[in-house]
Amino acid sequence: MNDLVSIIVSVYNEEKNIKRFLDSVIAQEYRPLELIIINDGSEDLTEDIVLKHKDVLKEDEINLIYSYQKNQGQAFGLNNGLKLFNGEFLIWMDGDDFLLPFSIEKRVRFLKDNIKYGFVMTNGYIYSEDDLSVPVKKACE
Repeated sequence: MNDLVSIIVSVYNEEKNIKRFLDSVIAQEYRPLELIIINDGSEDLTEDIVLKHKDVLKEDEINLIYSYQKNQGQAFGLNNGLKLFNGEFLIWMDGDDFLLPFSIEKRVRFLKDNIKYGFVMTNGYIYSEDDLSVPVKKACE
């Protein structure tokens, strides 16, 4: 399983969440990864936090593509990210999301084992910001 997975995220003022997001990408067991972050005109420390992770991402064999645009909305940012991705597989996420360590590996394995499918959707969990150790419920219940 050596197919490149591209992760696209359009962020706006995600200073409180972006480190958790980045850490969850770094914690993935699957490689190779490409992380495309489109900063949609954030006015907080989002950019600083992302760029401070640049070396760690590189050391962990995650190619970071970072782009700043004036605030035009999430959809515009995602469309810009779609112009940049190189992966065989694509994941679209939000800046306040995070991944469990085997999430990407399981998705890729499923798609490779079931070639009749063009995509896979996973059900996320909803967490309370006060306690990220225990999910409150599944997102699609």
